[in-house]
Amino acid sequence: MTTVDSAASLDEQSSGGASDSRWRRLDAWVEYGSELINPILVKETRQALKSRQFAVTFTLVLACGWAWSLLGVALNSPAIYYSANGPIMLVGYVDILLFPLIVIIPFTAFRSLAGEREDGTYELLSISTLPPTQIISGKLGSAVLQMIVYLSALAPCVAFTYLLRGIDIITICVVMVAATFASVMLSMAGLLLATVTNSKSWQSVLSVAVIVLFLIAFFSAIGLSVGAIVEETSWRQYDDPNFWVATVCGMTFYFSYLALLYFAAATAISFASENRSTKLRVVMLVQHFLFFIWFCWAYLESDYENALLSMMVTIMAIHWGVHGTLMVGESPALSPRVRRSIPKTVVSRLYSNWFLPGPARGYLFAVSGMLSGAVSAIALGWLSSEFGTATFVDYRTVAVYSAVAAAYVVLYLGIGRLLMMGVRRLGSGDIFLSAIIHLLLLLFGVFFPIIIQLSSYWLPSDDYSLVQISNPFWTLTMIMDDSYAIFNSELGIAVVLLVGGAAMMFVLQVVISAPDIVPSAQAAPRRVAEEDRLLEPQMPVAPESPWDEE
Repeated sequence: MTTVDSAASLDEQSSGGASDSRWRRLDAWVEYGSELINPILVKETRQALKSRQFAVTFTLVLACGWAWSLLGVALNSPAIYYSANGPIMLVGYVDILLFPLIVIIPFTAFRSLAGEREDGTYELLSISTLPPTQIISGKLGSAVLQMIVYLSALAPCVAFTYLLRGIDIITICVVMVAATFASVMLSMAGLLLATVTNSKSWQSVLSVAVIVLFLIAFFSAIGLSVGAIVEETSWRQYDDPNFWVATVCGMTFYFSYLALLYFAAATAISFASENRSTKLRVVMLVQHFLFFIWFCWAYLESDYENALLSMMVTIMAIHWGVHGTLMVGESPALSPRVRRSIPKTVVSRLYSNWFLPGPARGYLFAVSGMLSGAVSAIALGWLSSEFGTATFVDYRTVAVYSAVAAAYVVLYLGIGRLLMMGVRRLGSGDIFLSAIIHLLLLLFGVFFPIIIQLSSYWLPSDDYSLVQISNPFWTLTMIMDDSYAIFNSELGIAVVLLVGGAAMMFVLQVVISAPDIVPSAQAAPRRVAEEDRLLEPQMPVAPESPWDEE
């Protein structure tokens, strides 16, 4: 070996050593990053991408994309050289993508969790250190990765539609983002539905219902895509600030309901001793403020149109009515773990008690939210009549409408809770039984008086009568249709009876639930306190003086 060869070999060794060092550092970073990734995400993604279902679906999507490219170009030739055929080609590609996004991926997410509960493998996960939120986020993350794979497969075809003219890049982005968001929401709904039952027979029935639900959503999405891209183009007002404000409004509600489904699914698979209500009630309260803020914005933009205040009260009544039926069905027992989390100070306990589980606190939480929404609408109507352009008559209509809507929520939730208390004395009840009881109660209150009025010759068939006092739809519609209708003798009596009955029901609920409204805290046992102390991170002891340093 010559001196030149030795120098060259040394340079190669040195360069190879530096390269090996860089690769080792990269390998160390990748290994460190893999430790941070959710293990459920890795497991679910590996299983999904290796499955036969993914291979078949991905192949079909690619084949349909290529087939539509050739067929669309052939059908539009030779006009495709000078006419704008981008929208019709985009509709075809979007419809091809919607099938895996709306049907396949959400159903795969549903079966991934339902299968583990059927096969008993979920018990192994539940006793591990993984919290329920990490299990749900891992399965949802796997669904999102599958969406990215499908979107990447047809991305060149979608970009091709922009070259065909007739469609702008913002519309393409909006349509693709909307399809992806719809898929994420349906996947989250599928995970929540998978927690409904553990029985294999009921899971089979539920699987059929879920696939039918996703197919209905798929065909509805096809209709929306054709209508939004080809037939109706007036929504593309990108230079209008109201378009972007409406988009931000929709995004806030989308993420709030996604968070609600996420925490509901995590709660359903958690242990019974866990606090299952606080996170859900926080999200409900955030949604309440979102409704109030966006309706205030729309109210100001519409130059004080009081019909928007009535709409806000209606939506809040639906919001708190639906959530109230579920909260009333919660178990009245508080586990020792939840009792240990109750604050010791009175001030902290006053606001934290609203978020603790239990039907009594759930009823008061829903009724308080509904009453605050009604009071807010009345205050806005009064301010607009005093300082804006709204008339006194409109303000009075909003006030009566808000009071009656709140009264119906208080009464129906109160009666439903009394029925649930009776059911629990005979056996056991849960949130699903509570939802069924409230639904039957509402249907009885709506259809029974209609049948009586239509079958009675002494009652007018199309005018309001006191028999309809249990029908919230008829009563509220009569108040909205005519601001002077409250001077009608029977409607006026109905309003007074409803508000008075709601006040009595609220007082009755407070009296019978007084011991449960403010539960007492419980100290942690010595063994639990020692375990918690051992789990706390140990802080390094810092030297108190320079002489303590070695």
